[in-house]
Parts: sequence; structure tokens; C-alpha cells
Amino acid sequence: MKRGVRRILAVTIVLCIGLAVAAAWFLAKAMPIGTGYVAKYLCTSTFLSKRDPQVVFVEDIKPVNPLAKLVSWDIDTVGQSVTATALKVFQSKAIFRQGCGCTLLAGTTEASLTYTTTPTPKAPKGEYGALFWLNAGEPGHPDNRLWPHVPMDAYAAQGFQEQKVIVIPSKKLVLVRFGATAPRSAWDTDAFIADVIRALPV
Repeated sequence: MKRGVRRILAVTIVLCIGLAVAAAWFLAKAMPIGTGYVAKYLCTSTFLSKRDPQVVFVEDIKPVNPLAKLVSWDIDTVGQSVTATALKVFQSKAIFRQGCGCTLLAGTTEASLTYTTTPTPKAPKGEYGALFWLNAGEPGHPDNRLWPHVPMDAYAAQGFQEQKVIVIPSKKLVLVRFGATAPRSAWDTDAFIADVIRALPV
């Protein structure tokens, strides 16, 4: 009889441990999705759509996100970010950047998002960051920049014979050039971008 009780207890303990491990595994996988959804949705709704975040959470998020009941959230109106937390362990943050919208910081940091567009100290015209060409301009003399007729927030990846990917957040514009030009001096990137911007509807 005692042996049977011990066996039942052993099986019960193993089952409890298994259920606890399964629950922990599920939460580890599911909760970052739940907090990430809340942070990103509220960020977009608050800073882009200018909606009331409390109304958005109750009417838009809760009905479709079963994990929302476990999530609390905080909005930083100065830093323009939303942080969502669940069970005091799982946390997600979304930040708003002008011209780029809201970005969920998943596997990255806020500093790393601006790293590539921050001029290196050895770039006198603020023309180079981390693997990207920039249009930031010379400190104190912003008119002295790589592309004078192009917004200062423009940055580009440049390849062989003037092939480029150019991003201008303030214009919500991405330009891709596949053409090949040799010599490189025959292609005027500044004039090209300026012409495209002028052709856009106001």
C-alpha cells in the first residue's frame, strides 16, 4: 500500500514539474509577443494617430490579444516611447522617431538605432557614420555638407559605380539606383536627389 502511495506521489511530482516547465517555456515564448504587441500598437496609436492610449488599449488591444490582461504599460511623452511589462519579468519597448514611425526594440537598443546615422569624429563634414554616408554637415556649418541641396537627415549606402540606396526620413523617401556610372564624377548625387524631391507632390 505504501509503495503504491509513493508511486502515485512520485508520478504527481513529476507531472507537476513537467507542467511547471511547460508553463515557464510557454510564458518565455508568448509574453515577449504580448508585451511587444502592446508597446508597438500603443506607440503607433499615440504618437502617429494621436489617439487616446487608454481607449486604444481597451477597445483595440484587449479584444484581440489574450495576453493583454497580464500587461501593464507606461507612456513617456517626452522621450516618445511606450514600455509594456508583464509579470514584472517580461518587458518590451517601442520608440517613436520622426520620419521613421515607431520601432519595437527587439534584440537591439535605442542607441544602436542611431549609431549608423551618427557622424564619426573623423568626418569633417559629418559625412560618414557606421557603414553609411551621411548628410549631417560640418559642426557649426551645416551648409557645408555632402549633398547641400538635400535634407540633412539623408543617409545612404553606396556601392560600385554610384549604385546607391538613399534614405530620407523627413521626406518618407527611399531611393534605389541600380545604374552604373564610370567615372564616378560623372554622376551628381546631390542634383539627382534634389530633382526627385522637387518632383514629389507637396
